[in-house]
Amino acid sequence: MNHRVMCFVDWLQNVPTEPHFAERPEFAFFADLTGEELQAAEQELVRRLAVLGTDQDVQSAFLDLPANLSIRGTNDD
Repeated sequence: MNHRVMCFVDWLQNVPTEPHFAERPEFAFFADLTGEELQAAEQELVRRLAVLGTDQDVQSAFLDLPANLSIRGTNDD
């Protein structure tokens, strides 16, 4: 994956949803990406979303850890 694709994905992750990203002037920098580059960008976005979901699941599990420890302690009796 080339640097421009990574920059495009970074930009897509941080750009507000309104107005549509294609209506933003900075999109002109990425308007000439090839079909292969756009496909790579889509795959990278999917990968990042999967990692983000995993990170959130892990964080919520750790936040619930004290409550889960007390339940585990009562099950040992």
